[in-house]
Amino acid sequence: MKEGSEELFEGDIAGIDPFALTDRNAVVDEAELWPNATVYYEIGYKLRKVKDIIQEAIDEYESKTCIRFKPKTPATNDYVKFTIEGGCWSNVGRKGGEQEISLSEGCHDKVSAVHEIGHALGLWHEHSRSDRDDYLEIIWDNIKPGAERNFLKLRPWENNLLGEEFDYKSIMLYGEYAFAKDRNSMTMKPKKEGVVIGLINDKPGLSESDVRRLNKLYECDGNVRPPPPDIPDFKCDFEKDMCGFENHENNYKTNWIRENGTLAGRTGSYIYVNAEDASFRKIRITSPFFASYGRRKACLTFDTYFNGGGVVSLDISIHNIHTSKLVMKHVEKSEEWQTVKVNIDVEGYVKFSLDARTRKSDGEGIIAIDNIIYAMRECE
Repeated sequence: MKEGSEELFEGDIAGIDPFALTDRNAVVDEAELWPNATVYYEIGYKLRKVKDIIQEAIDEYESKTCIRFKPKTPATNDYVKFTIEGGCWSNVGRKGGEQEISLSEGCHDKVSAVHEIGHALGLWHEHSRSDRDDYLEIIWDNIKPGAERNFLKLRPWENNLLGEEFDYKSIMLYGEYAFAKDRNSMTMKPKKEGVVIGLINDKPGLSESDVRRLNKLYECDGNVRPPPPDIPDFKCDFEKDMCGFENHENNYKTNWIRENGTLAGRTGSYIYVNAEDASFRKIRITSPFFASYGRRKACLTFDTYFNGGGVVSLDISIHNIHTSKLVMKHVEKSEEWQTVKVNIDVEGYVKFSLDARTRKSDGEGIIAIDNIIYAMRECE
């Protein structure tokens, strides 16, 4: 197996934005697992001569896990298509509809097929684990320029390690010379004395740990999938900067401004919109994108000073790649800071926006925001 392509994230993973990382070692979102541990598949015409090799890889999974592979039918919506599409790669987990596993000439062997099927089932590379630095030394100077992203390490809450320790024998671990600048430069060095990783092709197939992970992931034979790790809350008090919040490009002349001072008895930094500076328009500021890590509920909490004749409303909306939804319209005025909590339904990557609506003709007014907390759980 050719150990990776620079164009694909982590060498052989398709459909991933390397700068918007989600879960690692195994998918966290249950929606990305194959329902009832059943994978429907089709072997494309280009791979007709190696279908026996693909079948051997399938047999490896079926003999050691409860996962079953069935040929697709005309009624099948979600399935894997084995094909040749330039390189050796796969998506991670079930993506919906037809998804491809590409096995080009350098991957016409059982071990390569087992590796790529592992991705489609929801396994990521072993060297991406958040604890990998306890087991591997990444020799950055030996990595081919431009290939560094293949060695990015995940933060603890971006993994579901499924209760398994790092496994040097995993079929999902590249060899010591993967993405090297030359044949003599090691890029990954085991920290455990006496361990040699070797090439993927030298491995017999799934390791014992690989099998346990898959049986936990798909809850085979009474196994229980461990819950994903807790995600730390996103907190912003605007004391240092804007925390990644950005004014919308369509704001007309007026933007949210970061200020340090005293407002309604509170001293510190906050952001605000002054009604005197705006007509009846929507002045929007948006958060960074947040991954939901398989969660479906989030809580947005913030403090707001919302007062004056020119203040109309503060609208909170949630956005993903395809849709936008208004989740709250705050209109309660007060001469003191108020704490607002909003329950939000989330899926995939989302961001939220805060829209200040003011009417200059009705007089003065300020909408200010401080102490934003975005937590992946329902509001208490």
